[in-house]
Amino acid sequence: LSPRHPELRLQLQRLLGRAAQVETNDFLRALPQVPPRTGDGESHPSRSGHAGDLVGPYRLIRELGSGGMGEVWLAERADGMLQRAVALKLPHVAGRQVGLAERMARERDILASLTHPHIARLYDAGVTTDGQPYLALEYVEGTPIDQHCRAHSLALTQRLRLFLQVADAVQYAHAKLVVHRDLKPSNVLVTEQGEVRLLDFGIAKLLDQGRAQATQLTELSGVALTPDYASPEQILGQPLTIGSDVYSLGVILYELISGARPYRLKRDSRALLEEAVLQNEPPRPSDVAQRTLRRALRGDLDTIALKSLKKTPQERYATVNALADDIERFLTARPVLAQADSAGYRIRKFVQRHTTAVIATTAVFVASLAGAAAALGQARVAIAHQQRAEQVRDFIGSIFQSADPFGASGRALSAVELLRQARARIDSLGALDAAQRVELLNMLGSSMLNLQDTDGAEATLRQASAEAQALGRWHLQSLRTRRLFALDYMARGREQDAKRELEAIIPPLRRQAQAHPEELVAALLAHTQLYMRTGAYEEAEASARDALQTTRTLLGEKRPETVYALMGIAYSNSYLDHPAPQLDAAKRAYNLAQELYPPPGVHPTVNEARMQYAVSLTEVAELDAAVDLMRQGLRDAEAVFGPNSQVVGEYSQSIVEYLSSAGHIREARETSERAARILEPVYERDSIAYAQLLDAQSNALLAGRSGAAALPLATRAREIVLAKLGAKHEAAFVLQVQRARALAMLGQLDEAQRLLREVIQRYERTGYSTTSAPLYYLGVVTRLAGDAAEAERIQRESLA
Repeated sequence: LSPRHPELRLQLQRLLGRAAQVETNDFLRALPQVPPRTGDGESHPSRSGHAGDLVGPYRLIRELGSGGMGEVWLAERADGMLQRAVALKLPHVAGRQVGLAERMARERDILASLTHPHIARLYDAGVTTDGQPYLALEYVEGTPIDQHCRAHSLALTQRLRLFLQVADAVQYAHAKLVVHRDLKPSNVLVTEQGEVRLLDFGIAKLLDQGRAQATQLTELSGVALTPDYASPEQILGQPLTIGSDVYSLGVILYELISGARPYRLKRDSRALLEEAVLQNEPPRPSDVAQRTLRRALRGDLDTIALKSLKKTPQERYATVNALADDIERFLTARPVLAQADSAGYRIRKFVQRHTTAVIATTAVFVASLAGAAAALGQARVAIAHQQRAEQVRDFIGSIFQSADPFGASGRALSAVELLRQARARIDSLGALDAAQRVELLNMLGSSMLNLQDTDGAEATLRQASAEAQALGRWHLQSLRTRRLFALDYMARGREQDAKRELEAIIPPLRRQAQAHPEELVAALLAHTQLYMRTGAYEEAEASARDALQTTRTLLGEKRPETVYALMGIAYSNSYLDHPAPQLDAAKRAYNLAQELYPPPGVHPTVNEARMQYAVSLTEVAELDAAVDLMRQGLRDAEAVFGPNSQVVGEYSQSIVEYLSSAGHIREARETSERAARILEPVYERDSIAYAQLLDAQSNALLAGRSGAAALPLATRAREIVLAKLGAKHEAAFVLQVQRARALAMLGQLDEAQRLLREVIQRYERTGYSTTSAPLYYLGVVTRLAGDAAEAERIQRESLA
């Protein structure tokens, strides 16, 4: 380092000493030496590129914009690897002396973990040979959300629906422990299709126990923010929580619904703006909007916007989900949970701002004692609401703290352990009402089910069910608890219990379809899953198509629910022997899943869709390609859920048949044993799910010619099917064929022939589409019995 800059020596020594912790892959070492400052101590940015320049593997086409951190260019791959336009982010050259390389690396790492349909994706990141860092991001052809709303003259409800897309993306980032820190309209683009894309996580920071702390790097680099949309704590340089993003979203919401920003200044001055953000209360949106909008904004929307803009995070919405939920309540004509500022609240704020004047006019307040008593009562209500918000915030923060290995536990807890601890802490939230407590319990129960913690989910849902009695049978949270119970029952193989719950909740949910479309679709998809588990494939297809149409009508096309509905259509058609619609639906589901959840990483929805697509490929003689996809799906499930999870067990069970058919006999046997080891402790022993597990085991044993071991498994599986589904169900016929194969391997050829002929006759009487499989096995057994001519005739019939 040049002797001219002794003030930087200690800072650089500390950073270089922590290089391995601060940045992986020696990213900082790859950068050139920091250029010296000019004599006046200021840095002068210069352009980072020109049209036609090569930056790594990318060619710059035209500049899209520039800011304090750098420039953004439209670019394309110059090496011919991919034909895809990208937004290439480059730093200003002078910016490198203030730690910008580490900022770029942090943005790369953060964006790589965020895969959401409304967040612009990160494709690539690197450093050129001359030390130029770059980020290649998804190029979004769109306009800022405020300009889009004006250009298309969107109605109020359309603007709110767009805002909910933004809120969904931000809440997703918060769930990944990431705060954006620079939410503003120019970072929210809307495509011509009306799809939002959230941009620029360049100054986002990973949450540390729920709060984003300033680091040495940030202190050197300066605070990056946009004052018009920055929260008070951000302007003051205080630690940031998710409440800071709630505030910025509140400013965007205020602007979208009223056409104005919350603070009007006599002259344009950053100092005046920051003072207004810190001191002034914004007017109600209805007071500054056009006259035609004022009536629609007055009341609930005023309350929602102003609650988002409170000066302290504790007074705002505890989460972005809570803000979005109130907007949904407004759109569906339900009471919002936020409360308008009471007289007591306004009095307290007035006193804080005008203490001297208040003292001078104490006599006036004494004379108005009766009015003050009423205000006090209202203040208590306001305080109670604030306490509830604080409790929810502290509850969420406590979960983050439990994840910290430096906390009281001394180790990093698993997701299941965190959820179980969170459930135990709900009892401490005494100020919450029944609806809020049940909603939290349902959230925890749903997460436990997703993580295959069926025991934890059942206990949590039982508590939710007990507390939901105070809400009434048709309350949304009561209905949601019953749907989650149905999923828990299915995971345990208790199909009749699941059927009881779903048939009870779907009619009232249909009546509330406009208010709660997501819950209705979720119930329909659960019903589809139940039909498939019990072999009612025509009903399953009808239910899946119902879910698909409901999703398209009430929610839109590009939704995860669409993926699952298409998978249900594909699955049911595979058993109805309709290969063309099966393959079409499975391919559409897989393509949409990849679009909704792009790399890096494999989202569980993508993996499920891929497995269904693989099954569909087997119907069109693409067995090897299908098996390769299934193996990859199993590996990805292990990576996401763990090698001994129920998901891995279910995937293992489902691919045994295809491994056997492809000739991978040993692998099929090992995979079936793994499925049994994982799933036997979970399934009820008289359930259809357990029968399907026995079916997979017997299939693998028969492929390995272990008839003695396969026979009791196929026999028990058939007994369960007969008891649950009846003798005419196709599963009973399939298992009878497996029993016949096992008997033939044991030398009981006459009994095997009798069973196979009985199956063929029943197939023909019940109208199933083909008897080729039982005919094939009858031909094999007939040949083993010594009648070659009859065996040939039967095989020709099977082939036909």
